[in-house]
Amino acid sequence: MKSTFAHISFRIDRQGMRLLRSIRYRSLVAAASFLLAVACGRGPGTPIPESDLEITDRVEDWRLTTISLRNVTDTVTYQMTQGHETVLLADSSRLTSGRAKVRVTDPGGRTVFYQGLGSPGSYFGGNGAPGTWTVTVTLTKAKGNLDLRLAPGPELVPLPAPVLDGSVSVERALTLRRSIRHYAEQAVTLGHLGQMLWAGQGMTEVMDEPPSWFGDHWWTGGFRATPSPGALYPIELYVSAVDVEGLEPGVYGYIPVKHALWRVVEESRQEALFEASLRQNPIRDAPATVVIAAVVERIRDKYPNWTDRFVPVEAGAAAENMFLQVQGIGLATLYMGGFDFGAAAEAVGLPDGHDVFGLMPLGWPAEDWREQRANLPG
Repeated sequence: MKSTFAHISFRIDRQGMRLLRSIRYRSLVAAASFLLAVACGRGPGTPIPESDLEITDRVEDWRLTTISLRNVTDTVTYQMTQGHETVLLADSSRLTSGRAKVRVTDPGGRTVFYQGLGSPGSYFGGNGAPGTWTVTVTLTKAKGNLDLRLAPGPELVPLPAPVLDGSVSVERALTLRRSIRHYAEQAVTLGHLGQMLWAGQGMTEVMDEPPSWFGDHWWTGGFRATPSPGALYPIELYVSAVDVEGLEPGVYGYIPVKHALWRVVEESRQEALFEASLRQNPIRDAPATVVIAAVVERIRDKYPNWTDRFVPVEAGAAAENMFLQVQGIGLATLYMGGFDFGAAAEAVGLPDGHDVFGLMPLGWPAEDWREQRANLPG
């Protein structure tokens, strides 16, 4: 092989030799430019400058902040002490380009949280064992600022276990399904609300680790009642509670893996949600309203070209599940898609990065509908 190379080189004329020297010269210039770009923080593989990085490490209170990231590609790993089973991540990061992700694992290596950064808001993680947790932040050509804080998850309101074998068939629920806009002045129970939420996003199979085909994404702990592309589950359900037995008025987020609620806003936001709904009476009159929201960026990483199609379809599937479940337990609802989306998100205190796709008031049907329902076929 060496002799062949030498023979070919020998036959190159002087003009060819000048060309070869020119190619080598340009290669050296390109290599020097690459090294200079790396040194200046503009090239691939650039680490986070220590002067731009600040870590606050307290027991159950860990925070990472950076300033002026310039095309940084890096992976940094830290440890924190966590005495609870859940974690709440507050993300105030602002990226102008590139990507940043955070993965949190418990002492046994189980992933309890995995999400992209740059959609400011508060996000609830999964289950983990107390002890030393590992925080891994991965940056890919990231520009902008990072600001993330990890703290113990909030106090939860457990929901009654869902009924998995009801007395109303799917066919009967389909027959009964109607959009009801008038509700009786009667509270719904925590069990009613929990059953509706379970139908929309409840766990149907809990798995600590994702299947082999899942890939490098945030595993939410298993499979849910509503189908989701790639099992990424961008849908998040929130509840504006007004008159629910056993629940203080306020706004709550649903945690599927716990089948529980966490309190987002401590006072009733019914009036603000009523205004955001363009003053539609079902929102004003219902004892509770389920808000169908989505963290769209959770699915964009894997399906960048189909995100705008996939998420609305998944929201519709969740709505239909809840619709049929509500009919099956004798209550009433409807799916509302005509309202001020931004005002609705603000009314219930949703964090940035959450888009609202629908409102579903929940209540007992008014007397006139109960009479009509009794006369339906079947």
